[in-house]
Amino acid sequence: MKRFWTLLAAFLLAAGIFAPAALAESYADYDTNYTTESFDTEVVLTEDNTYRVTERIDVDFLRKSHGIYRYIPYVGSLEYMENGEVKTRRYRASIENISVEGMNYSVSSEDGNILLKIGDEDILISGKQGYVIHYDIRMKEDGIPGCDIIGVNVLPHGWRTDIDQASFSVTLPKPVPE
Repeated sequence: MKRFWTLLAAFLLAAGIFAPAALAESYADYDTNYTTESFDTEVVLTEDNTYRVTERIDVDFLRKSHGIYRYIPYVGSLEYMENGEVKTRRYRASIENISVEGMNYSVSSEDGNILLKIGDEDILISGKQGYVIHYDIRMKEDGIPGCDIIGVNVLPHGWRTDIDQASFSVTLPKPVPE
């Protein structure tokens, strides 16, 4: 049971810990042209250490725009507890099988993140828009004996607006023993 609580604590802390501080601060003064009404994340973990992620994002464009950016980190660090001591471990993951439902998008890499540019450079949009993003995070072995650490961003780092409402769900590959 102790192992379960360690995993759960690491998972819940991951949303803030995975975010590189310099990247998040660089967006603080960015002039956004939309508000984020909701950001919902669903994560399904597989036995081969892959996280199948679906994000549903609803935004309201206040001015005409081409779309949104979504940064997904694949390198960073994670804090966890081991024998009552806080430890930090670097991580590196592969981001695979990226898709965005019904939208044009491009994929590039920037500062340890996959950068999704979602929208069309020839089309301006305004008002309420919904985005559904799918991707897999394939984690490398964590190297920590006695347990596996689960960590994933359930909210985005470097997001350019406040998020009015958020939710997340996590499905484990099998029941956790008591």
